[in-house]
Amino acid sequence: MLSNIKTYGILGIKSFQIDVETNISRGIPEFDIVGQGDVSIKESRVRVRTAIINSDYKFPDGKIAVNLAPAALRKEGTFLDLPIAVGILCASGDIKCKCIDRCAIIGELSLSGEVRPVEGMLIRLSQAVLDGAMHAIVPYENADEAVLVKECNIYPVKDLTETVSVLNSLTLDSKGISMGRVCCDGSFDESSSGIDLNISDNIEDFSDVKGQYQARRAMEIAACGGHNILLAGAPGCGKTMLGRRFAGILPPLTDSEAYEVTGVYSLARLLPNNKGLMRIRPLRIISPGITKIALIGGGRPLMPGEISLAHNGVLFMDEMTEYESSFIQLLRQPLERRSLLVSRLGHAQCLPTDFIFVGAANPCKCGRYFEGECTCTPNQVRATLSRISKPILDRIDLHVPMKRISYDDIESQDSCECSSIIRQRVIQVRAYQLERYKGKGLTLNAHLTGADINTYCALDKECRKLLRKATDTMRFSARGYNKIIKIARTIADMEFSDSISVDHVAEAISYRAFDSLFTEEK
Repeated sequence: MLSNIKTYGILGIKSFQIDVETNISRGIPEFDIVGQGDVSIKESRVRVRTAIINSDYKFPDGKIAVNLAPAALRKEGTFLDLPIAVGILCASGDIKCKCIDRCAIIGELSLSGEVRPVEGMLIRLSQAVLDGAMHAIVPYENADEAVLVKECNIYPVKDLTETVSVLNSLTLDSKGISMGRVCCDGSFDESSSGIDLNISDNIEDFSDVKGQYQARRAMEIAACGGHNILLAGAPGCGKTMLGRRFAGILPPLTDSEAYEVTGVYSLARLLPNNKGLMRIRPLRIISPGITKIALIGGGRPLMPGEISLAHNGVLFMDEMTEYESSFIQLLRQPLERRSLLVSRLGHAQCLPTDFIFVGAANPCKCGRYFEGECTCTPNQVRATLSRISKPILDRIDLHVPMKRISYDDIESQDSCECSSIIRQRVIQVRAYQLERYKGKGLTLNAHLTGADINTYCALDKECRKLLRKATDTMRFSARGYNKIIKIARTIADMEFSDSISVDHVAEAISYRAFDSLFTEEK
Protein backbone atom coordinates (compact mmCIF):
# COMPACT_ATOMS: atom_id res chain seq x y z
CA MET A 1 0.00 0.00 0.00
CA LEU A 2 1.20 3.53 -0.79
CA SER A 3 0.96 6.70 1.33
CA ASN A 4 2.10 10.29 0.82
CA ILE A 5 2.88 12.60 3.76
CA LYS A 6 3.84 16.25 3.42
CA THR A 7 6.60 17.79 5.51
CA TYR A 8 8.92 20.76 5.13
CA GLY A 9 12.70 21.03 4.96
CA ILE A 10 15.02 24.01 5.26
CA LEU A 11 17.23 25.43 2.51
CA GLY A 12 19.16 28.44 3.80
CA ILE A 13 16.48 30.43 5.60
CA LYS A 14 13.65 29.28 3.35
CA SER A 15 11.55 26.15 3.47
CA PHE A 16 10.50 23.71 0.76
CA GLN A 17 7.90 20.94 0.61
CA ILE A 18 9.01 17.32 0.87
CA ASP A 19 6.68 14.49 -0.12
CA VAL A 20 7.39 11.43 2.03
CA GLU A 21 6.20 8.61 -0.21
CA THR A 22 5.96 5.25 1.56
CA ASN A 23 5.24 1.91 -0.08
CA ILE A 24 4.89 -1.46 1.69
CA SER A 25 5.04 -4.60 -0.43
CA ARG A 26 5.51 -8.33 0.14
CA GLY A 27 8.97 -9.76 0.29
CA ILE A 28 11.99 -10.14 2.50
CA PRO A 29 11.79 -7.54 5.32
CA GLU A 30 13.68 -4.45 4.22
CA PHE A 31 13.54 -0.75 5.12
CA ASP A 32 15.08 1.66 2.62
CA ILE A 33 15.06 5.45 2.50
CA VAL A 34 16.02 7.14 -0.78
CA GLY A 35 16.00 10.75 -1.97
CA GLN A 36 19.36 12.26 -0.95
CA GLY A 37 19.00 12.09 2.82
CA ASP A 38 22.02 12.82 5.01
CA VAL A 39 23.38 10.57 7.77
CA SER A 40 20.78 11.69 10.33
CA ILE A 41 17.98 10.72 7.92
CA LYS A 42 19.51 7.32 7.21
CA GLU A 43 19.73 6.77 10.97
CA SER A 44 16.02 7.56 11.26
CA ARG A 45 15.28 3.95 10.24
CA VAL A 46 16.36 2.85 13.70
CA ARG A 47 14.47 5.61 15.49
CA VAL A 48 11.29 5.12 13.49
CA ARG A 49 11.23 1.32 13.79
CA THR A 50 11.88 1.37 17.54
CA ALA A 51 9.42 4.22 18.18
CA ILE A 52 6.62 2.39 16.35
CA ILE A 53 7.25 -0.84 18.28
CA ASN A 54 7.52 0.93 21.65
CA SER A 55 4.26 2.78 20.93
CA ASP A 56 2.51 -0.64 20.73
CA TYR A 57 2.02 -0.65 16.97
CA LYS A 58 3.10 -3.52 14.73
CA PHE A 59 6.00 -2.68 12.50
CA PRO A 60 5.04 -4.03 9.05
CA ASP A 61 6.69 -7.13 7.65
CA GLY A 62 7.86 -6.93 4.07
CA LYS A 63 9.67 -4.39 1.95
CA ILE A 64 9.29 -0.77 3.05
CA ALA A 65 10.48 1.83 0.57
CA VAL A 66 10.48 5.53 1.53
CA ASN A 67 11.17 8.16 -1.12
CA LEU A 68 11.86 11.78 -0.18
CA ALA A 69 10.73 13.92 -3.11
CA PRO A 70 12.02 15.99 -4.77
CA ALA A 71 14.96 13.62 -4.96
CA ALA A 72 17.20 16.29 -6.55
CA LEU A 73 17.41 18.29 -3.30
CA ARG A 74 19.55 17.13 -0.39
CA LYS A 75 17.69 16.76 2.91
CA GLU A 76 19.30 17.29 6.29
CA GLY A 77 18.06 16.90 9.85
CA THR A 78 15.87 14.71 12.04
CA PHE A 79 12.55 16.45 11.30
CA LEU A 80 11.62 13.59 8.92
CA ASP A 81 11.27 10.98 11.71
CA LEU A 82 7.63 11.72 12.48
CA PRO A 83 6.41 12.00 8.84
CA ILE A 84 8.19 8.73 7.96
CA ALA A 85 6.57 6.97 10.92
CA VAL A 86 3.16 8.40 10.02
CA GLY A 87 3.68 7.33 6.40
CA ILE A 88 4.39 3.75 7.47
CA LEU A 89 1.35 3.66 9.78
CA CYS A 90 -0.86 5.10 7.01
CA ALA A 91 0.40 2.52 4.52
CA SER A 92 -0.17 -0.31 7.05
CA GLY A 93 -3.72 0.88 7.90
CA ASP A 94 -3.18 2.03 11.50
CA ILE A 95 -3.89 5.63 10.48
CA LYS A 96 -7.00 6.39 8.44
CA CYS A 97 -7.12 10.14 7.86
CA LYS A 98 -9.33 11.53 5.09
CA CYS A 99 -7.47 14.84 4.88
CA ILE A 100 -3.87 13.67 5.22
CA ASP A 101 -3.05 15.50 1.97
CA ARG A 102 -3.86 18.84 3.68
CA CYS A 103 -1.63 18.14 6.68
CA ALA A 104 1.97 19.19 7.35
CA ILE A 105 3.72 16.81 9.76
CA ILE A 106 7.06 17.75 11.33
CA GLY A 107 9.02 16.31 14.25
CA GLU A 108 11.85 14.15 15.56
CA LEU A 109 11.21 10.85 17.33
CA SER A 110 12.91 9.33 20.33
CA LEU A 111 13.19 5.55 20.73
CA SER A 112 10.27 5.63 23.17
CA GLY A 113 8.02 7.36 20.63
CA GLU A 114 8.28 10.81 22.20
CA VAL A 115 8.08 13.68 19.68
CA ARG A 116 11.00 16.08 20.05
CA PRO A 117 11.24 19.71 18.84
CA VAL A 118 12.99 20.85 15.67
CA GLU A 119 14.40 24.20 14.59
CA GLY A 120 12.85 26.64 12.10
CA MET A 121 9.21 25.76 12.79
CA LEU A 122 7.91 29.23 11.92
CA ILE A 123 9.68 29.16 8.54
CA ARG A 124 8.43 25.64 7.79
CA LEU A 125 4.79 26.32 8.64
CA SER A 126 4.74 29.65 6.81
CA GLN A 127 5.68 27.78 3.64
CA ALA A 128 3.15 25.04 4.43
CA VAL A 129 0.36 27.63 4.51
CA LEU A 130 1.49 29.00 1.15
CA ASP A 131 1.29 25.45 -0.22
CA GLY A 132 -2.29 25.05 0.98
CA ALA A 133 -1.88 23.12 4.25
CA MET A 134 -4.85 23.43 6.61
CA HIS A 135 -3.52 21.39 9.55
CA ALA A 136 -0.09 20.94 11.10
CA ILE A 137 1.11 18.23 13.49
CA VAL A 138 4.06 19.66 15.45
CA PRO A 139 6.08 18.76 18.55
CA TYR A 140 4.51 20.04 21.75
CA GLU A 141 7.63 22.04 22.61
CA ASN A 142 7.33 23.94 19.30
CA ALA A 143 3.71 24.92 19.99
CA ASP A 144 4.39 28.51 21.08
CA GLU A 145 6.25 29.14 17.85
CA ALA A 146 3.84 27.20 15.66
CA VAL A 147 0.74 29.10 16.80
CA LEU A 148 2.23 32.30 15.40
CA VAL A 149 1.11 31.00 11.99
CA LYS A 150 -2.51 32.07 12.18
CA GLU A 151 -3.73 30.58 8.91
CA CYS A 152 -3.15 26.96 9.98
CA ASN A 153 -4.77 24.72 12.60
CA ILE A 154 -1.98 23.60 14.93
CA TYR A 155 -2.01 20.26 16.77
CA PRO A 156 0.87 19.96 19.28
CA VAL A 157 1.64 16.33 20.11
CA LYS A 158 3.85 14.76 22.76
CA ASP A 159 4.30 11.28 21.33
CA LEU A 160 3.53 8.99 18.40
CA THR A 161 0.43 7.54 20.07
CA GLU A 162 -1.10 11.00 20.42
CA THR A 163 -0.19 11.73 16.79
CA VAL A 164 -2.11 8.67 15.59
CA SER A 165 -5.10 9.62 17.74
CA VAL A 166 -5.18 13.18 16.37
CA LEU A 167 -4.89 12.07 12.74
CA ASN A 168 -7.59 9.40 13.05
CA SER A 169 -10.04 12.00 14.38
CA LEU A 170 -9.05 14.73 11.93
CA THR A 171 -11.43 16.10 9.29
CA LEU A 172 -11.35 19.10 6.97
CA ASP A 173 -13.60 20.97 9.43
CA SER A 174 -11.46 20.19 12.50
CA LYS A 175 -10.18 23.19 14.43
CA GLY A 176 -6.83 23.15 16.17
CA ILE A 177 -5.39 25.90 18.29
CA SER A 178 -4.80 29.32 16.76
CA MET A 179 -2.88 32.44 17.82
CA GLY A 180 -2.17 32.12 21.54
CA ARG A 181 -0.29 30.20 24.18
CA VAL A 182 -0.37 26.48 24.96
CA CYS A 183 -0.44 25.88 28.69
CA CYS A 184 1.78 23.31 30.39
CA ASP A 185 -1.20 21.08 31.14
CA GLY A 186 -2.11 20.82 27.46
CA SER A 187 -4.95 23.36 27.54
CA PHE A 188 -4.96 26.46 25.41
CA ASP A 189 -4.93 29.97 26.86
CA GLU A 190 -6.54 32.37 24.40
CA SER A 191 -5.96 35.35 26.70
CA SER A 192 -2.28 35.48 25.81
CA SER A 193 -0.97 36.38 22.38
CA GLY A 194 2.53 35.20 23.13
CA ILE A 195 3.88 38.54 21.92
CA ASP A 196 6.22 40.70 23.98
CA LEU A 197 5.82 44.36 23.09
CA ASN A 198 8.11 45.78 25.77
CA ILE A 199 11.68 46.92 25.35
CA SER A 200 13.99 44.51 27.12
CA ASP A 201 15.28 45.49 30.54
CA ASN A 202 18.62 43.95 29.57
CA ILE A 203 19.42 46.76 27.09
CA GLU A 204 21.56 49.39 28.76
CA ASP A 205 20.30 52.98 28.88
CA PHE A 206 21.63 56.13 27.21
CA SER A 207 21.29 58.01 30.51
CA ASP A 208 24.48 56.23 31.65
CA VAL A 209 26.58 58.03 29.02
CA LYS A 210 28.35 61.17 30.27
CA GLY A 211 29.12 63.99 27.84
CA GLN A 212 29.78 63.06 24.18
CA TYR A 213 26.91 65.22 22.96
CA GLN A 214 28.02 65.15 19.31
CA ALA A 215 28.23 61.36 19.36
CA ARG A 216 24.81 61.09 21.02
CA ARG A 217 23.38 63.37 18.34
CA ALA A 218 24.98 61.25 15.60
CA MET A 219 23.55 58.07 17.13
CA GLU A 220 20.06 59.58 17.10
CA ILE A 221 20.47 60.58 13.44
CA ALA A 222 21.59 57.03 12.63
CA ALA A 223 18.56 55.57 14.42
CA CYS A 224 16.12 57.93 12.68
CA GLY A 225 17.37 57.25 9.16
CA GLY A 226 18.70 53.69 9.52
CA HIS A 227 22.25 54.88 8.81
CA ASN A 228 25.47 52.99 9.55
CA ILE A 229 27.84 54.74 11.95
CA LEU A 230 31.52 54.55 12.95
CA LEU A 231 32.80 55.88 16.28
CA ALA A 232 36.56 56.48 16.55
CA GLY A 233 38.47 57.85 19.51
CA ALA A 234 40.71 57.22 22.47
CA PRO A 235 40.19 54.20 24.74
CA GLY A 236 37.67 54.95 27.47
CA CYS A 237 35.91 57.81 25.65
CA GLY A 238 32.58 55.95 25.53
CA LYS A 239 32.53 54.26 22.11
CA THR A 240 31.55 50.85 23.45
CA MET A 241 29.00 52.34 25.86
CA LEU A 242 27.22 54.09 23.01
CA GLY A 243 27.37 51.04 20.74
CA ARG A 244 25.86 48.72 23.35
CA ARG A 245 23.00 51.16 23.99
CA PHE A 246 22.10 51.91 20.38
CA ALA A 247 19.43 49.20 20.05
CA GLY A 248 17.57 50.74 22.99
CA ILE A 249 16.65 53.86 21.00
CA LEU A 250 15.26 51.93 18.03
CA PRO A 251 11.49 51.36 17.72
CA PRO A 252 10.04 47.87 18.28
CA LEU A 253 9.89 45.54 15.30
CA THR A 254 6.89 45.76 13.01
CA ASP A 255 4.80 42.61 12.47
CA SER A 256 6.57 41.63 9.24
CA GLU A 257 10.01 42.36 10.71
CA ALA A 258 9.16 40.36 13.84
CA TYR A 259 8.23 37.30 11.78
CA GLU A 260 11.51 37.55 9.84
CA VAL A 261 13.65 37.88 12.98
CA THR A 262 11.78 35.16 14.86
CA GLY A 263 12.23 32.80 11.91
CA VAL A 264 15.99 33.41 11.75
CA TYR A 265 16.43 32.90 15.50
CA SER A 266 14.33 29.76 15.42
CA LEU A 267 16.52 28.36 12.66
CA ALA A 268 19.63 29.15 14.72
CA ARG A 269 18.08 27.47 17.81
CA LEU A 270 18.29 30.79 19.71
CA LEU A 271 14.57 31.48 20.09
CA PRO A 272 13.65 31.91 23.77
CA ASN A 273 11.05 29.41 24.98
CA ASN A 274 7.46 30.60 25.38
CA LYS A 275 8.20 34.14 24.17
CA GLY A 276 6.17 34.26 20.97
CA LEU A 277 7.30 36.79 18.38
CA MET A 278 10.53 38.67 19.03
CA ARG A 279 9.61 42.34 19.25
CA ILE A 280 12.98 43.70 20.39
CA ARG A 281 15.44 44.59 17.66
CA PRO A 282 18.40 42.23 18.01
CA LEU A 283 21.79 43.58 19.10
CA ARG A 284 24.71 41.39 18.05
CA ILE A 285 28.11 42.38 19.43
CA ILE A 286 31.19 40.90 17.78
CA SER A 287 34.81 41.09 18.93
CA PRO A 288 38.13 40.37 17.17
CA GLY A 289 38.13 36.71 18.25
CA ILE A 290 35.17 35.81 16.01
CA THR A 291 35.71 33.50 13.03
CA LYS A 292 34.61 34.22 9.46
CA ILE A 293 32.05 31.39 9.53
CA ALA A 294 30.56 32.72 12.77
CA LEU A 295 30.24 36.14 11.13
CA ILE A 296 28.69 35.29 7.77
CA GLY A 297 27.18 31.87 8.54
CA GLY A 298 28.00 28.37 7.38
CA GLY A 299 28.23 24.81 8.54
CA ARG A 300 26.10 21.86 7.56
CA PRO A 301 23.24 22.41 7.53
CA LEU A 302 23.76 26.10 6.80
CA MET A 303 23.29 28.16 9.96
CA PRO A 304 22.90 31.95 10.02
CA GLY A 305 25.91 33.94 11.20
CA GLU A 306 26.05 37.12 13.25
CA ILE A 307 25.21 39.34 10.26
CA SER A 308 21.94 37.42 9.77
CA LEU A 309 21.19 37.27 13.49
CA ALA A 310 21.45 41.08 13.43
CA HIS A 311 18.80 41.28 10.66
CA ASN A 312 16.38 44.17 11.32
CA GLY A 313 18.55 45.11 14.30
CA VAL A 314 22.09 46.21 15.08
CA LEU A 315 25.49 44.69 14.34
CA PHE A 316 28.09 46.24 16.66
CA MET A 317 31.71 45.61 15.69
CA ASP A 318 33.92 46.65 18.60
CA GLU A 319 37.66 47.33 18.24
CA MET A 320 37.29 47.52 14.47
CA THR A 321 40.95 48.29 13.73
CA GLU A 322 42.03 45.11 15.54
CA TYR A 323 40.53 42.88 12.81
CA GLU A 324 42.42 41.77 9.75
CA SER A 325 41.47 43.85 6.73
CA SER A 326 40.33 40.73 4.83
CA PHE A 327 37.85 40.02 7.63
CA ILE A 328 36.33 43.50 7.45
CA GLN A 329 35.97 43.16 3.66
CA LEU A 330 33.40 40.40 4.26
CA LEU A 331 30.97 43.18 5.18
CA ARG A 332 31.00 44.80 1.73
CA GLN A 333 28.06 42.91 0.20
CA PRO A 334 25.92 42.80 3.40
CA LEU A 335 26.32 46.56 3.93
CA GLU A 336 25.61 47.43 0.30
CA ARG A 337 22.80 44.99 -0.63
CA ARG A 338 21.42 44.17 2.83
CA SER A 339 21.65 40.48 1.92
CA LEU A 340 24.35 37.85 1.40
CA LEU A 341 24.34 35.28 -1.40
CA VAL A 342 25.93 31.98 -0.36
CA SER A 343 26.46 29.13 -2.83
CA ARG A 344 26.70 25.62 -1.41
CA LEU A 345 25.70 22.09 -2.43
CA GLY A 346 24.80 23.33 -5.91
CA HIS A 347 22.25 25.88 -4.63
CA ALA A 348 22.48 29.64 -4.13
CA GLN A 349 20.98 30.68 -0.81
CA CYS A 350 20.28 34.28 0.16
CA LEU A 351 20.74 35.21 3.82
CA PRO A 352 19.09 38.42 5.15
CA THR A 353 21.49 41.08 6.46
CA ASP A 354 19.39 44.24 6.73
CA PHE A 355 20.99 45.66 9.87
CA ILE A 356 22.33 48.99 11.09
CA PHE A 357 26.09 48.73 11.43
CA VAL A 358 27.81 50.37 14.41
CA GLY A 359 31.60 50.29 14.47
CA ALA A 360 33.98 51.37 17.22
CA ALA A 361 37.69 51.86 16.61
CA ASN A 362 40.87 53.32 18.03
CA PRO A 363 42.32 55.62 15.34
CA CYS A 364 45.89 54.56 16.14
CA LYS A 365 47.85 52.32 18.52
CA CYS A 366 47.93 54.84 21.34
CA GLY A 367 44.38 55.95 20.58
CA ARG A 368 45.09 59.68 21.03
CA TYR A 369 45.09 60.72 17.36
CA PHE A 370 42.19 63.15 17.84
CA GLU A 371 43.56 64.45 21.15
CA GLY A 372 46.60 66.16 19.66
CA GLU A 373 48.84 63.97 21.86
CA CYS A 374 49.50 61.06 19.50
CA THR A 375 52.86 59.34 19.97
CA CYS A 376 52.53 57.08 16.92
CA THR A 377 54.60 57.56 13.79
CA PRO A 378 52.79 58.41 10.53
CA ASN A 379 53.44 54.87 9.26
CA GLN A 380 51.91 53.37 12.40
CA VAL A 381 48.82 55.53 12.07
CA ARG A 382 48.52 54.63 8.39
CA ALA A 383 48.89 50.91 9.13
CA THR A 384 46.13 51.08 11.75
CA LEU A 385 43.69 53.10 9.68
CA SER A 386 44.30 51.12 6.49
CA ARG A 387 42.57 48.09 8.03
CA ILE A 388 39.34 49.96 7.39
CA SER A 389 39.53 50.30 3.61
CA LYS A 390 37.96 53.15 1.67
CA PRO A 391 35.24 50.89 0.14
CA ILE A 392 34.10 49.88 3.64
CA LEU A 393 34.29 53.46 4.88
CA ASP A 394 32.14 54.59 1.95
CA ARG A 395 29.43 52.16 3.07
CA ILE A 396 29.35 53.69 6.56
CA ASP A 397 27.21 56.84 6.55
CA LEU A 398 28.31 58.69 9.68
CA HIS A 399 31.92 59.02 10.92
CA VAL A 400 32.20 60.41 14.44
CA PRO A 401 35.58 61.39 15.97
CA MET A 402 35.43 61.25 19.77
CA LYS A 403 37.67 62.74 22.45
CA ARG A 404 38.04 61.82 26.10
CA ILE A 405 35.30 63.30 28.26
CA SER A 406 36.25 66.14 30.57
CA TYR A 407 36.46 65.97 34.34
CA ASP A 408 33.43 68.27 34.61
CA ASP A 409 31.34 65.86 32.51
CA ILE A 410 32.44 62.91 34.66
CA GLU A 411 31.51 64.68 37.90
CA SER A 412 28.33 66.24 36.53
CA GLN A 413 25.15 65.21 38.34
CA ASP A 414 22.90 66.50 35.57
CA SER A 415 20.63 63.78 34.28
CA CYS A 416 21.04 62.86 30.62
CA GLU A 417 18.21 61.85 28.33
CA CYS A 418 17.16 58.26 28.79
CA SER A 419 16.72 55.84 25.91
CA SER A 420 12.91 55.88 26.07
CA ILE A 421 12.76 59.64 25.40
CA ILE A 422 15.13 59.37 22.45
CA ARG A 423 13.22 56.33 21.16
CA GLN A 424 9.95 58.27 21.08
CA ARG A 425 11.56 60.94 18.91
CA VAL A 426 12.98 58.26 16.61
CA ILE A 427 9.53 56.67 16.26
CA GLN A 428 8.03 60.02 15.28
CA VAL A 429 10.72 60.75 12.69
CA ARG A 430 10.42 57.26 11.17
CA ALA A 431 6.64 57.70 10.94
CA TYR A 432 7.25 60.99 9.12
CA GLN A 433 9.53 59.21 6.63
CA LEU A 434 7.10 56.34 6.21
CA GLU A 435 4.30 58.74 5.30
CA ARG A 436 6.47 60.36 2.62
CA TYR A 437 7.45 57.00 1.10
CA LYS A 438 3.99 55.46 1.39
CA GLY A 439 3.37 53.13 -1.54
CA LYS A 440 6.92 53.55 -2.86
CA GLY A 441 8.45 50.43 -1.27
CA LEU A 442 10.73 52.54 0.96
CA THR A 443 10.82 52.95 4.72
CA LEU A 444 14.10 54.66 5.66
CA ASN A 445 16.30 57.36 4.17
CA ALA A 446 19.31 55.04 4.26
CA HIS A 447 17.61 52.84 1.64
CA LEU A 448 17.27 55.59 -0.98
CA THR A 449 18.76 54.85 -4.40
CA GLY A 450 20.25 57.41 -6.79
CA ALA A 451 16.90 57.95 -8.50
CA ASP A 452 15.14 58.25 -5.13
CA ILE A 453 17.63 60.93 -4.02
CA ASN A 454 16.74 63.04 -7.06
CA THR A 455 13.06 62.69 -6.20
CA TYR A 456 13.01 63.19 -2.44
CA CYS A 457 16.21 65.13 -1.67
CA ALA A 458 16.02 68.30 -3.75
CA LEU A 459 18.86 70.74 -3.02
CA ASP A 460 18.84 74.48 -3.67
CA LYS A 461 21.70 76.46 -5.18
CA GLU A 462 23.36 77.25 -1.83
CA CYS A 463 23.31 73.62 -0.73
CA ARG A 464 24.94 72.48 -3.99
CA LYS A 465 27.57 75.20 -3.73
CA LEU A 466 28.53 74.00 -0.24
CA LEU A 467 28.58 70.36 -1.38
CA ARG A 468 30.83 71.19 -4.34
CA LYS A 469 33.33 72.98 -2.12
CA ALA A 470 33.35 70.12 0.43
CA THR A 471 33.72 67.48 -2.27
CA ASP A 472 36.71 69.26 -3.85
CA THR A 473 38.36 69.68 -0.44
CA MET A 474 37.66 66.29 1.18
CA ARG A 475 37.64 64.14 -1.97
CA PHE A 476 34.31 62.42 -1.42
CA SER A 477 33.50 59.47 -3.66
CA ALA A 478 30.18 59.33 -5.51
CA ARG A 479 28.86 56.96 -2.83
CA GLY A 480 30.07 59.31 -0.08
CA TYR A 481 28.39 62.24 -1.84
CA ASN A 482 25.06 60.39 -1.86
CA LYS A 483 25.52 59.44 1.80
CA ILE A 484 25.80 63.13 2.72
CA ILE A 485 22.55 63.96 0.95
CA LYS A 486 20.73 61.08 2.66
CA ILE A 487 22.04 62.15 6.06
CA ALA A 488 20.93 65.74 5.35
CA ARG A 489 17.48 64.38 4.46
CA THR A 490 17.32 62.63 7.85
CA ILE A 491 18.46 65.75 9.74
CA ALA A 492 15.71 67.73 7.96
CA ASP A 493 13.18 65.03 8.89
CA MET A 494 14.19 65.36 12.54
CA GLU A 495 12.95 68.96 12.28
CA PHE A 496 9.92 67.77 10.26
CA SER A 497 11.06 69.95 7.39
CA ASP A 498 10.09 69.10 3.81
CA SER A 499 13.09 70.94 2.37
CA ILE A 500 16.82 70.45 3.01
CA SER A 501 18.65 73.60 4.12
CA VAL A 502 22.32 74.62 4.07
CA ASP A 503 22.53 73.93 7.82
CA HIS A 504 21.33 70.37 7.28
CA VAL A 505 23.94 69.79 4.58
CA ALA A 506 26.70 71.39 6.67
CA GLU A 507 25.97 69.10 9.61
CA ALA A 508 25.85 66.08 7.31
CA ILE A 509 29.27 66.99 5.87
CA SER A 510 30.71 67.18 9.39
CA TYR A 511 29.92 63.48 9.79
CA ARG A 512 32.18 62.51 6.86
CA ALA A 513 35.39 63.71 8.49
CA PHE A 514 37.23 60.38 8.06
CA ASP A 515 37.12 60.40 4.26
CA SER A 516 40.38 62.36 4.18
CA LEU A 517 41.98 60.40 7.06
CA PHE A 518 41.38 56.75 6.21
CA THR A 519 43.30 55.45 3.23
CA GLU A 520 42.79 52.40 1.07
CA GLU A 521 44.80 49.33 1.93
CA LYS A 522 47.89 49.15 -0.28
